[in-house]
Amino acid sequence: MRRRISAVLAQYPWLVCESSDKVVGYVYATAHRERAAYRWSVDVAAYVREDAQRRGIARALYTALFEILALQGYRNAYAGITLPNPASVVMHESTGFERVGVYHRVGYKMNKWHDVAWFERPLAEHVLEPSEPIAFPMLATSLEAKAALARAEGLIKPS
Repeated sequence: MRRRISAVLAQYPWLVCESSDKVVGYVYATAHRERAAYRWSVDVAAYVREDAQRRGIARALYTALFEILALQGYRNAYAGITLPNPASVVMHESTGFERVGVYHRVGYKMNKWHDVAWFERPLAEHVLEPSEPIAFPMLATSLEAKAALARAEGLIKPS
């Protein structure tokens, strides 16, 4: 996992929520596709430990992530949700995602094939001749990124 996080952080944010010195949730972005035409789009994922759910952690982390991704120059975010997962579907829809389709029996885990629903969300205006996205390390300590993280902290309900 450490190598995966380091690889992501070379270009994209990986945001973590801790409580009592334990990681209780995280969100991150990765490339949507490898072809150059897709470089303004990202795939995003959220995870919150079961005992920390329903405190607004995923929503708060996603809020900060989307602000930072927009600052970087990304325009679209996509999320895949293994079905069934009504809580994740509701959370994604409440943060601006819309369902665009389902890949049937595409994911295999826990000895079972699963459908994955795909969702999309705009991050910023789609302009002609967009600037190249900025790597996260170039933006991580900016006032704008710090402000996005501070706003997210205020959205999390105490345990």
